[in-house]
Amino acid sequence: MFLSPDWCLSRAILVVEDDEDVRNFTRIALISLGYRVYEASDAVSGLEMLAEHPQIALLLSDVGLPGMSGRRLAEEAYARCPEIKVLYTTGYARNAIVHHGLVDPGVNSLPKPYTIQALGRKVRQVLES
Repeated sequence: MFLSPDWCLSRAILVVEDDEDVRNFTRIALISLGYRVYEASDAVSGLEMLAEHPQIALLLSDVGLPGMSGRRLAEEAYARCPEIKVLYTTGYARNAIVHHGLVDPGVNSLPKPYTIQALGRKVRQVLES
């Protein structure tokens, strides 16, 4: 799935993922799909990136981050950038993350491991919602 360059280049994504391999794969995948990508390995660095780059349209965050959770990061991101979209990624089953209060029912999430195609479809879906 390839997106038009005009559509993608106007969309900046912040990837917050503590696993370096997953973060690198996600960054490369999103760049190959034409997105502008910023990255951080933890929530605090992610909030700094949001402050430095107000054009970020999507926060793509792991649910289980060290220190501040992905959910708390999203709450902080919404407080600073009310228009930002959020997509969570997780290696846990969807029911487990909802039942343990890590995310609310109905939020956008993408289970790990994911393919470039699945990532591209989900990102576009969230950005267009």
